This record gives sequence, C-alpha cells and structure tokens, in this order.
Amino acid sequence: MRGRSRVDQSIPGVQAATGGGFYYGWVIVGVAVLVFLGFIGTLLAFGVFLTPLQDQFGWSRGAISGAMSVCIAVQGVVGVIMGRFTDKYNMGFVVAIGTVVGAAAYLFLSRMDTLWEFYLCFGVGAGICSGCAFTPITATVSKWFDEQRRTLALGIALAGVTTGQMVLSPVINHVIETGDWRQGYQLSAILVVACGVLGTAIMSRKPPQQGRHAGGSHGGSHQTGGDLRSGAVRLPPEYTVREATKTPPFWMIIITAFAISFGFYIFMSQIVAHGRDVSLQPVTAALILTFGGVGSLAGSLLAHWFTKRMGGQRTLFVVLLIQAAAMFLFTATNSAWSFFVVASVFGFTYGTAAPVRMGLIPPLFGLKCIGAMLGCTTLAWSVGGLVGPALAGLVHDRTDRYIWAFVASGIVFIFGALSVYFWGSHKQEKGADT
Repeated sequence: MRGRSRVDQSIPGVQAATGGGFYYGWVIVGVAVLVFLGFIGTLLAFGVFLTPLQDQFGWSRGAISGAMSVCIAVQGVVGVIMGRFTDKYNMGFVVAIGTVVGAAAYLFLSRMDTLWEFYLCFGVGAGICSGCAFTPITATVSKWFDEQRRTLALGIALAGVTTGQMVLSPVINHVIETGDWRQGYQLSAILVVACGVLGTAIMSRKPPQQGRHAGGSHGGSHQTGGDLRSGAVRLPPEYTVREATKTPPFWMIIITAFAISFGFYIFMSQIVAHGRDVSLQPVTAALILTFGGVGSLAGSLLAHWFTKRMGGQRTLFVVLLIQAAAMFLFTATNSAWSFFVVASVFGFTYGTAAPVRMGLIPPLFGLKCIGAMLGCTTLAWSVGGLVGPALAGLVHDRTDRYIWAFVASGIVFIFGALSVYFWGSHKQEKGADT
C-alpha cells in the first residue's frame, strides 16, 4: 500500500464516524466523559483533603502524599490488566468493577481513622477504580474512531477528567468547609455510583470490528504528520507489544507518559497546599485547580485543531516545553492572579498533550493491541505519579517549600520534549516506497 493509510473505510461504523448520519461512537464518547468525571475527577480532588487530614491526624504531607503515589501505581498495574481485557472482552464489565470498588473505597474513607486505612482505601481502592477507567476507555474510544476523528474524540472524552478537576474540587472543598472531610468522601462515593451505573449500561456495546489494513500485518504505511526531523514516514500498521518495544517511538511514548504524569500529579496533589502556604485563603487556593481545569478543558477540545495544523509530534513537543516553563514559573508565584494564570497555562498544555499523545499510538503501532499498548503507557504514567507526589511531599517536609519539586518537574518535562524530538517517529526505511 502506498501513501497515507487509514483504518479500513469499508467498515460501516467507521464510515459513519466521518459523516453520513448519527454514529453510536459519539454516545460512547459522551458516556466516557461522565465515567472519567466520576472515577478520576474524585481522585483528582485529593489536594483539597490534604490540609484537613493533616490538621486532624497530624500526618506529614509526605505521608499523606504517599497514598496518591500508591493510588497511581495501582492504577498503572490495573490499567495493564484491564487494557488487555478490553482488547478481547466487554468494557461494561470493567466499568462495573470500578464502580463497586470505587464506591466502597470512598465510603470506607469517610469512616477511616488511621494512616494504613487511608493507604488501603485511597491508595488501593481509588487506584483500582481509576485503573478501570483511564486505559480501558481511551482504548475503547480509539477503536470507535478512525484516524481523522480519533484525536477529537479522545479530546472530548478526556474533557471528563478536566471537568471533574474543574468542578469537583471546589464542590468537595465547599462540602469540607461547611461540614467535614468525611462528608467530602461520602459525596465522592455517590458520584462514582451515579456515573458508573450509566457507564456500565452504555459501554457494554462493542466497537465496530477494525479489520487489518490491506497488505497484511506489516504491509501498509502510515504518516503521522509533523515529523520534526524527516517529514513523511512509512509506518507498519500493526505491531504486537513485543515488536513495539524494539522501536524508538515506543520509548518516546513511555518517557512522555512518565514526564507528564510526574508534573501533573505534583500539580494536582500539592498546588492547593502550596497556595495556602503562601497565604492564599482555602477557597482561593482550591480555585487554582479550577483554573487549571478550565485551561485543560480548552486544551482537550483544541487538541484536534492543533494536530491538524502542526501534526501530532510537533504539537506534543511544543506543549511539553510550555509545561516545563509553567513549572519553573510556579517557583515565583505568590498571588492569586499569578497562580490562576500559570495554572491555566499548565492545564491547557496538559489538556492538549493527553489526547495528542494517545492519538499518536494507533498511527504508530496500529489498533490490534491498542489496549495492551495503552496499558504499557499507563504503567509508565503510574511510575511518574508514584514518584512525583512522594518527591514533592518529601521536599516540602525537608525544606518547608515546594520550589525544588517544581524545578525537578520542569527538568523532567524538558527530557520528555527531547524524546519527542529525537524519537517521535519511525525512521524512513531505506529503499521504501514514498
């Protein structure tokens, strides 16, 4: 096959995705928004609980932040398992597991009194809940859409994460301020159940069968667009995970997953506490996450526009550099308006990076093992989430401030950007057709 290869346009469902009437894939995207909101939005409200838990129990921020690290580690392991599961079986069953475990975890959190209970319920329970959402849903959405609409669909779906961050953090913070943190966790349980039940019912429908490209397992070609070094390239349409690990783009995906997660979870878990440390009022500090969420929502919805004009690789390279700059700027923020501006920029670039990075995987490696591939990237994501909050909490406990944690995150983002520049595409095969 010559030229730009796409998902087989002879598939009726894929044809409908690009025009010709209503397409059920958009229902899947809408429900994905709600599941992300309930399963991950509640997790991302972690920061508003940090200071109340410290005040009541006297736990250090490093100890509390360690539960977020455990949560993200569990999310990564569960993501690998559930990613492989969704390559073969029913997505609705995965959401049902997340609903039951997540609701139970948050209910038990509302009654906990010891640190080990916090680690078990939040670290393990919320980790399983979010692991049943992120990788399986992004894999499922990827299968419902062809190359022309995939980044758009992923961006809309991932808006559920940013909407949860934007809306749930101040709402739960209000519940904590007017009641207590236990009621905040009870509300989290209700949200998981409400979103999970709908997700279980709707997401049980399987996506249209994605057939192989003409020419067999490695007979086609792809063009990712936006190659910073060599322009158009030929990419085999289908890889196994083992085959993918032998290519530079696989490690680019892994490195960027680590870098984005490392910085994102430092921001999510510590920025409210950092704002309060520099004398912001609790309500104002919680609004930092809201501004970050507004920026992230805009970035998710505009990611498709950027990739159409710049290409996926170039877009990811640019936003990683901007994220690095934002992290460096957090070292100097000390007023509400400066926090809101930098958080909006950071959120915008995060919201753009997430769908672009995941949208690069099918053109690079195909759809056959998309769940397993996303599981690998989620595992790398979990390592970043494991290290980032724990490091930030430790830095604060040792220095009484977060500056060096923000600097470290900025450096990690730069390494991520360099991996995109040098390893962002397969090299042109010598003698290949163009």
